[in-house]
Amino acid sequence: MIHHRAAALAGALAMLLSARTAGAQDINDIGKKLVALDAEAHTLGQGLAKPHVKGRTADELARDLIDAKVAFGVGNFDAAAVMLYELVEGHRSMVAYDEALYYLAEALFQKGDFVASRSYFTQLVKGIGSRSAYYQQSLQRLVELTLKLEDPAQVETWLNLLDAVPASERRSSVPYVRGKYAYFSGKHDDAIASFAKVTPDSEHYFEALYFIGASNVAKGDLAAAQTAFSNLVKLSPKSTTDRHIVELGHLALARIHYENDEPSQAIDSYLHIPRKSKLFDETLYEAAWVYVKNREFNKALRALELLALSDPTSARMPEVRILEGNLRIRKARELVDTKDGNSLEEYAKALAVFEQTRDAFAEPKKQLDALLASQSDPTALIDQITGEHKDDFAAEASLPEVAVAWLSREPTVHRVIGIEHDIDAVKKEIHVAEGIVTRLDYALSTANRVHAFPKLAERRVRAVEIREDLVSMEAKLAARLTAMVATVATPAEKAKLAKLAGARESISKRIAALPLQDLSYSERIGKARAQYQALDHKASEVGVVLETTLAEIAALEKYIAQQGVPEADPADLRSVNHEIATLKTDVKGMQTELGDVRRQALLAKDVAGTADASALRAAELRDDLRAAVAAENAFLGTLSARLQGQDRAEADQIASLTAKARSIDSQLATVVSTIDTYVDAALADVRLALAEEKARIAACKQELAGYEAESAALGGEALAASFDDVAKKFEDILVRADVGIVDVAWSQKEAADASQKRLVLDQARERQVLDSNFADVVRHHQKEQAEAKAAKAPAPAPAEGQVAPEEEQAAPAADASGGGAK
Repeated sequence: MIHHRAAALAGALAMLLSARTAGAQDINDIGKKLVALDAEAHTLGQGLAKPHVKGRTADELARDLIDAKVAFGVGNFDAAAVMLYELVEGHRSMVAYDEALYYLAEALFQKGDFVASRSYFTQLVKGIGSRSAYYQQSLQRLVELTLKLEDPAQVETWLNLLDAVPASERRSSVPYVRGKYAYFSGKHDDAIASFAKVTPDSEHYFEALYFIGASNVAKGDLAAAQTAFSNLVKLSPKSTTDRHIVELGHLALARIHYENDEPSQAIDSYLHIPRKSKLFDETLYEAAWVYVKNREFNKALRALELLALSDPTSARMPEVRILEGNLRIRKARELVDTKDGNSLEEYAKALAVFEQTRDAFAEPKKQLDALLASQSDPTALIDQITGEHKDDFAAEASLPEVAVAWLSREPTVHRVIGIEHDIDAVKKEIHVAEGIVTRLDYALSTANRVHAFPKLAERRVRAVEIREDLVSMEAKLAARLTAMVATVATPAEKAKLAKLAGARESISKRIAALPLQDLSYSERIGKARAQYQALDHKASEVGVVLETTLAEIAALEKYIAQQGVPEADPADLRSVNHEIATLKTDVKGMQTELGDVRRQALLAKDVAGTADASALRAAELRDDLRAAVAAENAFLGTLSARLQGQDRAEADQIASLTAKARSIDSQLATVVSTIDTYVDAALADVRLALAEEKARIAACKQELAGYEAESAALGGEALAASFDDVAKKFEDILVRADVGIVDVAWSQKEAADASQKRLVLDQARERQVLDSNFADVVRHHQKEQAEAKAAKAPAPAPAEGQVAPEEEQAAPAADASGGGAK
């Protein structure tokens, strides 16, 4: 035991002597550095004051409004609404408040949140009134919203306010708004009168001309409608909206020509609609019917084929395929009559079209029927219809995709989808707000709270950084002085010196073992945050892998459920299904854990390098190091008096530098403490506001839960009714496809019967001709026979002794033949 202690003491003394040799050259450098740090510490402590938490300046608010308008201009209405909401709700005294209010209402209108949009437009009209430059635009939107929301309760108020605007100040769009309201209210004469007041220089001139034509169509005056639409299509569009309205005009003209039995003019109008137009599919479908009416079946088929190629997922495809099959039957019948082509080929194509259509909808119809029979609550399927919550990848209780597409086009379901999207958007926004509040609450409870005030944060970071350098310098000075006094110390004193130096070195080693301690304080902050950023990136990649795994599991479940594995052993199949279910549960558990990791990493990133565990431990160890160095210096002070000559002078220099370092450190500790005190005082109001936000979020969540329950109840009723409608559509398509298949067979039978009748008739005609010809031959033959018979009749008997002429002639003939009478 004594031997070990002696060895340890010898090692400590060797370390002290080594420190004396190595540290001598550093003292002057430390002195120079302390002079610079003293001046910097003095500067850091000057001008400290409690920061004033004030509202944003007018320039900052103006910049925020510009940013929001830019987001609005590029169509990012969600981001614009968030930025504008902060301006409207938090800065009612800002100069451009009415502008922010208008753009908030307009952003909500553009994203389809009509109820909220109406409330802000109403706030502008009633709260600011005609003083706002956006007064008339807001009134016009309010009129339009009465149509969107089907709530005309206040429309007369808005219209009267528009009429009260002096004529000289009235916007050119006012007549358009009045006309549009009249049109959708069924007052077509009033609508035409209002639209006629829209001048050519108005931005709504194209729309006004179109509505004039549409109003005349509604009245049944096709001639006046044709004139209006003709005037419209002659205009040169200046924008994408104008171009679309001109295309609508061409489409309307084509329909009028169709009604007037003018197929060529109708086709000419359809040809003006380009392939890239949103109306191209509708144009092709209607053009096909024009060709059908004009009995140009080949052209009709080409139009339908082009439609199928341009939009294979179109909701019109069932109708298109049924029409195509019927057209091919008609074409085949014509070919049968004209014998100018292969009718069997057309019948085969028609049969294929009907069978493909039937096969495409038979299975979805079966799935829908089974689902409706087993699913009592339609709202369980609303996520699939709305397209939300796809992260579950549920394979069970899923609707056929074609049923989803048709359901989403049902008017009532479309409104349900809109409401569900709004609710989901609000839930996401509340979730984001909760995350922000949590981050703020956490950040404001740590040393990182100083970063709410960048200038103070900069001073505090630099002060901590200097204090770390100072304690390191003090440790070096203590190590140097310990090595010097060890030469004059007694064995007992040397043992104590070794113990004190060992404690200091032990703490220094523990500090060095912590992460990133080779960097400065500010560098550690940046490095630590970068590490958490990298961790979040890696977690994101893992999340993608988990999402992909769930998708593959869902695809496998769906395949097994729909296709089955008949060759598999039932026990093996049950085992596979169990493993799949277990794997899915495990993956979802991993997703939950990953979400927690990402949330924790985000919180840790906010306090990285300043208030995380490593930073807090480093600060504790440096406090311990200061205490250890102070204890060591206290003991060294009693021994350094024994030094003589140059060693004494150097020891005094070290003591002076140590005192200087402690003075600077004390000064900087006061700076850090003062900054923290000022920050806490300044953040008191922020913490109150944060508490209010927490209460507001809780209230919003409670209110949202009520809306969600109400939406689910109403949506369930709408979905239940719409399911029946879609099931009837399926049934109609299947029946028409089956009828088409029967029609093909019947048409082929009729063609065969007609062909057989023609053959019979041809055979009868040919037989009649043959009979007639044969009769002629028979009559001719009979005539010849009669003539021959008449020629062979006996002549009158000759007189006695007179020879008959025949005999005279017959005798030589007989002789000539070589025969003779015997």
